[in-house]
Amino acid sequence: MNVNTKDILRYQLKSFFVLTCMGILAFWGTLHSPFLYDDAHAIVENPYIQQLSGFQENVGIENIFNRSVLLLTFAINREIGELEVFGYHLFNIIIHILTGLIWYFL
Repeated sequence: MNVNTKDILRYQLKSFFVLTCMGILAFWGTLHSPFLYDDAHAIVENPYIQQLSGFQENVGIENIFNRSVLLLTFAINREIGELEVFGYHLFNIIIHILTGLIWYFL
């Protein structure tokens, strides 16, 4: 069987579309959900993510053990949309979909 590049590309685009739609469908209900469980402590009351400008001095991106990447995403979300829940959930969905796509295409 001879498979050409065009067929492979078409298959990969279909896979990309299906996986993206599945991710959106799976997490769609969370977009307007309120903050739950530890979100009050981790996001609303967290002094380290109040202002993005002082993030490096307060947390430091070089220490991976203090969850600095997670805190950085929270700080960016807070800078862009303050405490609007939709932005946090949308960013989380995008991260999950991109992670799934990366694992699929590896």
